[in-house]
Amino acid sequence: MSVLNVGTMNLSGRMNLPRLTQQEVDALDPIQGRVVFNTTVNAVQFYDGSGWVQPKTEAGIVAATGGSVTTSGGFTIHKYTTVGNSSFNVTQGGFVDVLVVGGGGGGGGVIGGGGGAGGYQYIPFYKIEPGNYTVEVGAGGTGGNGWNAPKQYGDKGGPSKFGTVWVDGGGGGAAHGGSGNGPFPFMCGGSGGGGANQHYRAGLGATPIDGTFQGGANSFGYHGGGKGPGNPGGSCFSSYGGNAGAGGGGAKAKGNDVRGNYVSSPGGDGYYNSITGASVGYAGGGGGGNRSPGTAGNGGQGGGGNGTGSTSTAPNGGTNTGGGGGGGGYNGSSGSRIGGNGGPGIVVVRYFTG
Repeated sequence: MSVLNVGTMNLSGRMNLPRLTQQEVDALDPIQGRVVFNTTVNAVQFYDGSGWVQPKTEAGIVAATGGSVTTSGGFTIHKYTTVGNSSFNVTQGGFVDVLVVGGGGGGGGVIGGGGGAGGYQYIPFYKIEPGNYTVEVGAGGTGGNGWNAPKQYGDKGGPSKFGTVWVDGGGGGAAHGGSGNGPFPFMCGGSGGGGANQHYRAGLGATPIDGTFQGGANSFGYHGGGKGPGNPGGSCFSSYGGNAGAGGGGAKAKGNDVRGNYVSSPGGDGYYNSITGASVGYAGGGGGGNRSPGTAGNGGQGGGGNGTGSTSTAPNGGTNTGGGGGGGGYNGSSGSRIGGNGGPGIVVVRYFTG
């Protein structure tokens, strides 16, 4: 048996491709022409020089309407960016690529945790039949309010779906203290919201814990960051004081834990995807807010909003990226200290038409 850089060749001449998970594929060296079998999406993929793509199917099979329609590289692309329900109407079935991203969670106010990213699911070579498919685009969660205001935590983002494929919205970020912090469940979602001082337990993401999914089955989403060293986004300690918020979870990585007083952590990274014809980042977690003069956390790659250390409103998650909103800050004055809103989600469907 001879060993190749893309797999093995058995004695019958049949190629045995490497069987890798999505995380393992993302960790490979980007060598153009490299071929793998992605066990997460159950399909063959190759690296075309800019990203991992599915082999093109026969042109002219699928016919459909709905969404904003464009073409790129021989593909017809249907993009849904308006929050709410609509439909994808199929007159001739076949195979399509589908991207579904939930709305990002809002960042917590007052030294708040970053909002969790919306859940992320990309399915190449998905079979569709003639008929109408329900499409839903999730809204971004609203950022938490300022000191002693009602509801200081960030709101959870809304779910997105394509037919039976769905992902949850991102969890909202926690806040430092004061009134209106709400129960822990608001922090759970497609990706978990980041912890803060008095509410230092981070939210759970879609990745299963004890066999339980917080988001849609097979969707990507990680837990929010905790407070204190060595905590995997779960329970954590408030021994560092209330001067830093943790990052929200991203689709690709969990939110980072707070490691020290006045040192907030960044949000977890999301994924880049070229389904629209350009490489776009999706589902990054929001960065944790901070008490000035400390260092606020940056948003994760894929539209995560940066945290802030001032009284100004933290940045929102990127539009139609499902990025989490940044955590609110504090500089000792009586300003607003509001968390950023989560970015709305998106649904994209494409098929090869030549």
